[in-house]
Amino acid sequence: ERNRIRIDAIRAMSSRLALSPSEAAMQVVLIEAADSMNAAAQNALLKTLEEPPGHCCFLMTVRRYRSLLPTVRSRSQKLQLIPTQHTEATSQLREAGIPESIAPTLAALVGPDVERAEQMVEDGALEIYESLQALTRENDIHQTLNLAAELGRSAERTDIALSLLAIELRDRLAQNRLAHAEYLYTNPKGQADTDTLINTAQELETLRSKMAFNPNRTMSLERIFLQLTGQL
Repeated sequence: ERNRIRIDAIRAMSSRLALSPSEAAMQVVLIEAADSMNAAAQNALLKTLEEPPGHCCFLMTVRRYRSLLPTVRSRSQKLQLIPTQHTEATSQLREAGIPESIAPTLAALVGPDVERAEQMVEDGALEIYESLQALTRENDIHQTLNLAAELGRSAERTDIALSLLAIELRDRLAQNRLAHAEYLYTNPKGQADTDTLINTAQELETLRSKMAFNPNRTMSLERIFLQLTGQL
């Protein structure tokens, strides 16, 4: 699966740490998008965290902290960084050429990180976004099942769909609670009762927490889509 950190990369990193530092007293390891490690890679990292070779400091960036195994989280110190304001991040993405319709949603996910936003668009984020909009608008069972099957073939596209859906659910829940437009990331169009939205959001978070363990993606997406559209 593309863009996943695999066990071979962690083993190679651990091997390099066995070498003595030549210019400093401590070695620093930066693991970007550490939540993209699969379960095998995280378990391999855990061994190094438990018994680091010499003086080492590990810095890991994550989008979803709970995607890390509990054993890895228990050996880490969480630092929450202050994000760029959403309106400013959206403007930066638009200026960089991110499509107008999806820029606010991607800004909610990646902030002003143009490179990550461009990668998501390249991986089909705009097409997936439009498909999800049509899903809630048209409420057709055949369309629902076909979309789940198409997205379920790829871990990357499944992850994008779940990320986009998380923003949609958040805004629709806020809208149902009469939140002012300034507190919404997007302009949600679909209609659903609050209980349905809450149940779908809970189901989505449960699935995302299990993504590292390779669930049946198509069936999981089917359940979420059917629940959201009231067809379950």
